[in-house]
Amino acid sequence: MVVTPVFPKTQSEAIDQAEKILGSKLPEDYRKFLETYNGGFISPDKLEINPKHGKTTVDILYGIMDSSSNYDHLDLVKNYNNKKHHIPAGIVAIGNDPGGNYICIALTDDKYGQVYFYDHEEPNKDPQGNLTWDNLYLVANTFTGFLDKLH
Repeated sequence: MVVTPVFPKTQSEAIDQAEKILGSKLPEDYRKFLETYNGGFISPDKLEINPKHGKTTVDILYGIMDSSSNYDHLDLVKNYNNKKHHIPAGIVAIGNDPGGNYICIALTDDKYGQVYFYDHEEPNKDPQGNLTWDNLYLVANTFTGFLDKLH
């Protein structure tokens, strides 16, 4: 795996602060990735989702930025705050594909650390308007497993 850095290095304290905002500790393997690379372009970048959705390309994995960053749209925490009305609680977008779909990680107890593909073109609200997981597709049980699936 090769990661091309895009963002400045981040500090453990910034990750701790992000975890407070997210309301959960990040899975250890994903936290280590942020500490080492702080997101960026990844190669290989092809991901097999499932037979229905086929493959996608991971465009970028988000990082944690400071307030002076020019990369607000690629900031993990800012994305979380901007998307929390579209993505179910306990799910955090950690990257995207070129079509505007998200790569997400689960922070809920029963699915903690699992990585999902979020299809933004599919509905994810029940008749009462509550967010559902109907457009989330499991791609790996861990962040490391997700990285291993890239080809």
